[in-house]
Amino acid sequence: MAIGNVVGSNFANMLLILGICATIAPVPVGKRTVLRDGVACILATGLFFWATLGGIINAAHGGLFVVLMATYLLVALKSGETFQDDLEAPSCSLMRNSLVCFAAAFLIWVGSELTVYAAVTLSRTLGLSEALIGVTVLALGTSLPELATCLTCLKSGRVNMLVGAILGSNLFNIIAIIGITSLVVPIEVPTEFVGLHLPLLLAATVITVFLLATDFVLVRWEGLALLTMYCGYIYLTGSTELALANSQ
Repeated sequence: MAIGNVVGSNFANMLLILGICATIAPVPVGKRTVLRDGVACILATGLFFWATLGGIINAAHGGLFVVLMATYLLVALKSGETFQDDLEAPSCSLMRNSLVCFAAAFLIWVGSELTVYAAVTLSRTLGLSEALIGVTVLALGTSLPELATCLTCLKSGRVNMLVGAILGSNLFNIIAIIGITSLVVPIEVPTEFVGLHLPLLLAATVITVFLLATDFVLVRWEGLALLTMYCGYIYLTGSTELALANSQ
């Protein structure tokens, strides 16, 4: 289910959330964001696909992802933009902010545990594979924070941070979550991910970055195109699952 969650979350972030935001209002993106974060997402997704071809992601792959993560962080820190002028100074004390941070982290952990438990229970009750639940229900649940963040960026006028948040989330889903997890325990990859989901994810990533690179703004028709692609992916995933279930 871990693979399904990462793949489904990346699909939802790029196609669903970016699509919704671009449909509401044009989403500008900086050239640096496309050249650095967009290209990094394509490379990470390509490496992710390559790592799954053997049917298992092992510690060697995980080490490669962790090295990529460290390299990306160094490049981002050296070339990153600052937004201090746009942000208000915090009005709360350090102690209060620390307590809020720890409380939020605890609630996120509890929520993630409940979400995984509910997803597994749902898949067993409906007789669906955990992979299907991972790329749909579980992925949508884990993408809700990104949706809230992006809608907040639209509302506050900080749309220059929106695309960076999406690309950064997708990038770290692969190089951090998959990388660190595979260092601890090998990750088995279901065959349907190698033959269907990951090639489609790589194609969707390339298309999304290409749309961002055209005039460096995502307009309404492009947002609708992303939403259409997401609906097509969900339909294809569901129909494939039904076909496999009927053949057994």
